[in-house]
Amino acid sequence: MCDELSIRCEIMALWAGKGKTLARMKVLQFKCFNALKEYREFKKHSKNVLKHKLEEFKANMKRKAFLGWEK
Repeated sequence: MCDELSIRCEIMALWAGKGKTLARMKVLQFKCFNALKEYREFKKHSKNVLKHKLEEFKANMKRKAFLGWEK
């Protein structure tokens, strides 16, 4: 009976280790997914910021050119 319990104990330990490994993999996948999502959001934000800066620059250059032409 001792051998049977020892075998059961080993099997349960293996299952627990497998569960922990699977849990680690799920956490890693979740972190990777979130990192990719944040990266894509950052890229969108950066693109919008650069677009806004370019529009402001163009407006300022037109304003400066017009003011200089008028004088």
